Amino acid sequence: MNINEHYMTWDDVCLVVNRTKPTIWRWVQKGAFPKPKYRKADGLLIGFARNEIEHYCRTGEVLQQK
Repeated sequence: MNINEHYMTWDDVCLVVNRTKPTIWRWVQKGAFPKPKYRKADGLLIGFARNEIEHYCRTGEVLQQK
């Protein structure tokens, strides 16, 4: 599987939820939107987990991390 099948870019997420990056970032900081994922080794942004964004779009809720 390709990593792009599992993660979405900022641009993809903005299009899906029809909001700007600053608005989504405010939601992330408040815990009201799924957090983007970063590589542990160097902190480089990977993207947003596609399953978390799809869940948010269906339910309006953030998936709880295990």
